[in-house]
Amino acid sequence: WSDLGRREGRTPPRSKSFARCLLIMELDIRFFFFLL
Repeated sequence: WSDLGRREGRTPPRSKSFARCLLIMELDIRFFFFLL
């Protein structure tokens, strides 16, 4: 996680929010499959 935070610090805000959106989507998909 620390490596991810370091890499995220170098990226512009737009890609940072995009990466956060992808992370939230991945967690939602995992939760969905967990309910199945």
